[in-house]
Amino acid sequence: MAAPILLSVLLVVATAGVGAFAPDANGEQPAIEAGDDVPPPDASIAAVGAETGQLTAPDDYTRQLEPRGENATRVLGIPDDDVDSSDVRREHADIGPAVGYGTDATGMEIKTESIERQIESIEETDERQRQILAEISEIEQREITLNGRERTAVEAYSTGEIDARELVVRLARVSMEAQILRERLEMLGEQADETPDFSVDARANNIDFQLRTYDGPVRNHAKGILEGEHPSERVFVESGGDAVVLSMIHDGEYVREAKVPDRQDRSTTGSMELEGAESVTFGSYPEIAATREGADSIGSDGLFIVQVPHAGGELTTFVDGGSEQVFIDHQRIPLDDTIGQVPVSDVQEGLNVTVDRSYPGGPVRVTVLDVETDEPVIGATVTVGDAVQSETVGTTDIDGQHWVVSPRDPFLLTVLGEDTTVARLEIQPTETPHIEAYQLENETD
Repeated sequence: MAAPILLSVLLVVATAGVGAFAPDANGEQPAIEAGDDVPPPDASIAAVGAETGQLTAPDDYTRQLEPRGENATRVLGIPDDDVDSSDVRREHADIGPAVGYGTDATGMEIKTESIERQIESIEETDERQRQILAEISEIEQREITLNGRERTAVEAYSTGEIDARELVVRLARVSMEAQILRERLEMLGEQADETPDFSVDARANNIDFQLRTYDGPVRNHAKGILEGEHPSERVFVESGGDAVVLSMIHDGEYVREAKVPDRQDRSTTGSMELEGAESVTFGSYPEIAATREGADSIGSDGLFIVQVPHAGGELTTFVDGGSEQVFIDHQRIPLDDTIGQVPVSDVQEGLNVTVDRSYPGGPVRVTVLDVETDEPVIGATVTVGDAVQSETVGTTDIDGQHWVVSPRDPFLLTVLGEDTTVARLEIQPTETPHIEAYQLENETD
């Protein structure tokens, strides 16, 4: 068994939209040139192209391997040319946002209880109905405000006014407030049911579905991290205009959420029904549709949620009836079921390092084996950073593996072994497998 080594993944550039090492139209990566922002690689660094596997250094060990499995699962994302900002950063517990979340949540929950007591104290039916409707209208206005706050936060990150951490904090706060408003809305529905000849189900359901659009598995987990409920995690954050993508690796799963507001038309509900929302989902994600294990769809009046368990994980889409497009997707994929990574491998100074490359924000697997014994190197420390500083992200497991989310820009993989042995690869992320362009009217019986 090889002794533990230090495995260092060095990010070259944090912000996207200026992809200095972007592949050309054929998906090939040019040789890296020295510049003011990126130090030139030394003779031990091998640059691995997106498709070619050509070297820019004299070391001839690096090789391109065959892709693992089928194409990667499709994802809703931001077109490369539209990406404004991109970063991968570790979120830690933070007393500031945590106290803010707690204070805001407590205040809103107290107000909900107060509203409930007030309605229960009203004996006159007409007055009771008016009060319930007034409170529902208030929630409608709050939803519009949340929509504006979310867009403003994402746009601020896109323009560089706030950093990735602040964006995550703001998105988590919007999500928290939306959840409490949903609980208040549920309470009002129950009060309406107890009021003679009165129902608000249709209106309340429509508002509830809009409030669900501020939910997301990554932002919710990030909120738990900031509050100290979960250990720190690295989170990929990317935006373009008011569109946002978040992803992370947690507890053996790749977790991702994306929201592209331009794909939603809030001005009309359209005429779509549940079957149409399912068709849009299946047409947009053909590989998932081919291995789906059923589907569970809910929604009405122009907004639908489709949950699709499949052979490789679980997909949840939000389909807009006006645009007839998916504008939000949430994905959970067990790491063992991820497909489509393009591996590259390099043997240097007795270390065999394989990197299963992925798209920006996608799951990347790093595997380190001892060349002589072909045994995994267990307990290797994995760090990410740049030439000046790096951050520990974890250690390799019993298989000599560790998973990280891919940055948008190329990054250096550095393996430091005993006796100053060094192996370095420069890795180019693969292309994002965007969802299929699909129009509902194209479907035929």
